[in-house]
Amino acid sequence: MLKEFLGREPVRIEGAEELARRLARLTHLIRDGIVAAFQTGNASELLTGWRSVFAHTLLPELAEAAGRRSSLICSRKRWPTDCSRPAP
Repeated sequence: MLKEFLGREPVRIEGAEELARRLARLTHLIRDGIVAAFQTGNASELLTGWRSVFAHTLLPELAEAAGRRSSLICSRKRWPTDCSRPAP
């Protein structure tokens, strides 16, 4: 597989606008994959950990909202062990 990768000719990008379009497309694909992983309950521990660090470091209001949502879910379903960690 590595030989195939190294044997490929790089795609020529003709300017900043084309690069931005290509990167935006890839970003959307990655985002869609991450969202699907959380929605289906298939998010790995690594992905869940990254989300937690991102929420606590860059978007504290996201962590607070997740904590409130988790507490609400826990109180409705009576799962006290799940209340100690924020929902994804």
